Amino acid sequence: MPFVQFKIDKSVEQCRGIFDKYLYRPNNGDERADILEPGYFNRCRYVSDPDWVGSILEVQAADVFFIAKVTEPGTIVDLLVSGGTGGDTPPPSMILVNKLSPQSIPPESATTIEYDRIVLNDGAQYSTFDHSATVAQTGYYIFSASVATIGGWTANETQVLEVHVNDVLAKNGYIGRDTKEVNSGVEYDITQSHGCIPLNLNAGDKVKAKIYHDRGIALPLVTNQAQSDGQLNYFSLLKVSQPIETGTGTSKTEFFNNKTEVVVEFEDGSYPVIDVYTYDSEQDVPDLQLIVNDTGFGGMSGYYNNIGNLSVDNSGLWAVDLDHHLFKHETLNKYIAYRQGVESWIIFNSINDHNNLGGLAEDFYNSLNGGSLPGSFGAFEIESNISTIDTQLMVHSSPGYKLDRLGSKVTLSFGDTPQTGILIYK
Repeated sequence: MPFVQFKIDKSVEQCRGIFDKYLYRPNNGDERADILEPGYFNRCRYVSDPDWVGSILEVQAADVFFIAKVTEPGTIVDLLVSGGTGGDTPPPSMILVNKLSPQSIPPESATTIEYDRIVLNDGAQYSTFDHSATVAQTGYYIFSASVATIGGWTANETQVLEVHVNDVLAKNGYIGRDTKEVNSGVEYDITQSHGCIPLNLNAGDKVKAKIYHDRGIALPLVTNQAQSDGQLNYFSLLKVSQPIETGTGTSKTEFFNNKTEVVVEFEDGSYPVIDVYTYDSEQDVPDLQLIVNDTGFGGMSGYYNNIGNLSVDNSGLWAVDLDHHLFKHETLNKYIAYRQGVESWIIFNSINDHNNLGGLAEDFYNSLNGGSLPGSFGAFEIESNISTIDTQLMVHSSPGYKLDRLGSKVTLSFGDTPQTGILIYK
């Protein structure tokens, strides 16, 4: 039967350079063998997407559910068949569960999502008692999940989907984050948080999905009576034979502070695949910290913590500033702030506390640099802890890209404003 266009959709955007994920549930009776025919997806509306080839596809055929990988624009392969190593190696273990019963999620606490309808449980033991998956084999896994809440929003509230391994938040475990910049008083708003992450697991490890929110009241989850095929609430764990990568080799990570250009060198002919994440003051980054070494008189040295979106206006007064964060010394009344009018960062002893909006902040300051974050300038050596900040709290950026084939390097350009962030490349 022909491909059914309106029965395919993208469920997960690309996550840290790993695969996008799509769902396909045809209603025309096509079975697994039909869908695996070369060129079956030639008419799919996603074939021109840059990340379509290499993505993961969950398929509910007429005869079986299976997970596949897109290998060519119009063709997929079944990972359960093609992903193994042959011989006596056991097939990849996988589970898929979704949610049938109601659940209410209290605020200010990471709560385990009680997925309770088992669709597949092949080689990985899912328990509806503690709502965890215990993996049977050591190896690399693709974990993906989705959860949908019902309720209105107040501006700047947050909802986060998390993955926990053995009841500890996994590295880069914030896989889905939602927030609203304005109030949404619609009582029945549905908010879907979803994401994916590669996990290196040992046999016996327990994996759970949890949800956190600060939206003030207990939020009910959408149940599958509303979405019978589990589109809004699901949990899947698939073992793959090799680490999930966007290219060959091992990923490298490089952190940069206040750079207008960053250079990545590579071996001749091995052009790198690069993901760039940059700090953005519009994101809530509560753990961001600056470390200052005052090599002059020493009086401004110390740790400065991010305390919100404030700056100093052109008259030296405290003002709200959604484009910049304010940093305060951890014990003293000293600040690093963006100075409007001067259009650069400054460091100073404050006359009034920052909570006194409209009050005089300073009458003398030392100028630093421009840029998205303050950097070393003059007698002040300044570093950030950007290397400890999760990329979920940054912005996936697309800087200018200049390839020097003869010099075996790539130059990434951010324009006139220095940026701070992370490169992940191989």
